[in-house]
Amino acid sequence: MTFNKTYLIFLMSILLVFCCSKENESNSTDKESNTINEVVQTDDSDNSTTSSSESSNESNNSAGAGIYLGTKCNEISYSTIPKPDYIEGDYSYYTYGWQLDGSDQNSCVNAYNGVNAEGISLVEAVLSDAKEKLGQILPVNTWIFHTQMTELDNICSDYSAFTDDSSCFELRPTAAATVTQYVLHNGGNFLLSEGFWGDPEQNGAGYKVAYHEYFHIHQNSHKFYFDATENFGINMTQFRKVDQNEDVNLVGPIWLEEGGAEFAGVWYSSLKGWVDYKQYWTDYLDEARSVIADAASRGDIVSLKDYETRYSIEKVESSENSTGTPREFAYAYSAGGLAHIYLIKKGLSSLNNLMIEYYKGVAELERKNVGEGYKYAFEKYFGMPLDAFYTEFDDFMLKSRAEQLSILELN
Repeated sequence: MTFNKTYLIFLMSILLVFCCSKENESNSTDKESNTINEVVQTDDSDNSTTSSSESSNESNNSAGAGIYLGTKCNEISYSTIPKPDYIEGDYSYYTYGWQLDGSDQNSCVNAYNGVNAEGISLVEAVLSDAKEKLGQILPVNTWIFHTQMTELDNICSDYSAFTDDSSCFELRPTAAATVTQYVLHNGGNFLLSEGFWGDPEQNGAGYKVAYHEYFHIHQNSHKFYFDATENFGINMTQFRKVDQNEDVNLVGPIWLEEGGAEFAGVWYSSLKGWVDYKQYWTDYLDEARSVIADAASRGDIVSLKDYETRYSIEKVESSENSTGTPREFAYAYSAGGLAHIYLIKKGLSSLNNLMIEYYKGVAELERKNVGEGYKYAFEKYFGMPLDAFYTEFDDFMLKSRAEQLSILELN
């Protein structure tokens, strides 16, 4: 299990540039459903299969000026960005058609040549459980494929309509998710290739990876959503500033985003019996300790703060590192996840605050504190100022392994 998990986390670190942690490409309601009603459609050219949860075939006009086409699997809800309901300051506010007809609960599995029934079943099981545990506020399309057997033209003809520039992706090992300000009107998407749904030797890791990607949709959909008014708000000015200044993402630091998704993936998968929670996090602790020890041998002092943005990560994990030698990969995932466990075990936060309330609150706090909403959300929901947490957690990571296991209750 250790070999496969390490390989997976390495791949995910390579794919960081592709996934929703990038703001310029950007992981709970009472309307949840615990049932899946499958609708199967076959494309003779590629044997593509689509299964949907509560598909809506109705076409309506959204509250904005754009034409709402209805929400169905494998089909866009809007052909163009709808006009906002209203504009206040730098924010444009939207109520989408899928909110009004209940199809914000749609969860679709779009499977292509080479994907077997077990792969479809795995993703469906995760979508169903994640919606029950975390909620869902927009439609979700998953795209699962085989790097050798899927025909690129067929999947791209479907997927490209969901992008802002009609682009596609390469058929390579992929686990990535996205909810972007440019195509928010068409919901969230995530991609999985066969290495993540079709390898029986992963001992449940495919479930964990799928949960990880769903959690990115959960995270990044809420950074736009305002609970009080039940609408979505986009501040394009601030998104551009984040990109230009290489600032922290609106949803929070990369270690929080990726570590949160990894914690969620392991925790919720363990509740279903898909993975061994203690074994995963014991292995992750060893990997994080290895990063620190290896870096320390060159006088490179590791801090969780180094993993706030993709730009800062690229510097420490490449030859741009001040020592000239890259750090070992994936501390944002391993230590980021361990930080979540630490917050719970030290009584600073709760599972509900870590997994749900932080993300539900970050949009409003960002609107009140532009560019620093995540800092206010961290202190409110995680029990202490972010900079103080960095100091405390960095000290924790220098303790003995036995003491760390005891604090995290992994022994």
